[in-house]
Amino acid sequence: MQQYGAALVALYCDRETASLVPEQILHPVECERYNAMSLARKRDFLKGRYAIKSILNDSPTNQMSRILIAAASTGKPYAPSQPKLFCSISHSDGYAAAAVSAQRSIGIDIEKIKSRHPAFVRSISDAEEAEQLGLTYPSEIIPTVLWAIKEAAAKADERIYPLKEYTVSSIGQLFVQRSSSRWSVSVSILSRHVSAVALAI
Repeated sequence: MQQYGAALVALYCDRETASLVPEQILHPVECERYNAMSLARKRDFLKGRYAIKSILNDSPTNQMSRILIAAASTGKPYAPSQPKLFCSISHSDGYAAAAVSAQRSIGIDIEKIKSRHPAFVRSISDAEEAEQLGLTYPSEIIPTVLWAIKEAAAKADERIYPLKEYTVSSIGQLFVQRSSSRWSVSVSILSRHVSAVALAI
């Protein structure tokens, strides 16, 4: 678990979660959803719930299955027992990540590093954003970095807008802006993935 400003972030891979027992992690309401899922979706769901509950679990004796993580109409996760907390979950190709903040809206995204079609990159960003990120990151991962950053900001925004409306600025510190809304961003480069956390400011 890591701290990012006023937020806590947890990241787990398949190797760390292979022995999880659903009944020990999932609330009965979550178990109902889990049992109706495909095998691949079950793995992601369980890892995501484990990641966020590892942050919320305040005592070693407190069973994770007592904690319900529900989903708002927008799909954003929340804990009904702690409704003032801001929560976010993401998973990609064997990894799950979660972030929780008690003070400000937060979003997290994790994406596998792979080549992206130029048309896709143009659909979510402009050349200036890529040029700025090129001062910090290798060119081959910039499309994935852009995608992760903007997805994280969109999750924190809790609205549905085209990703191109979220403008990335990496002069000095990494920020994302859409209209009058603004988020500070932290990016982590893993061996095969990019993780981004966006926190409202």
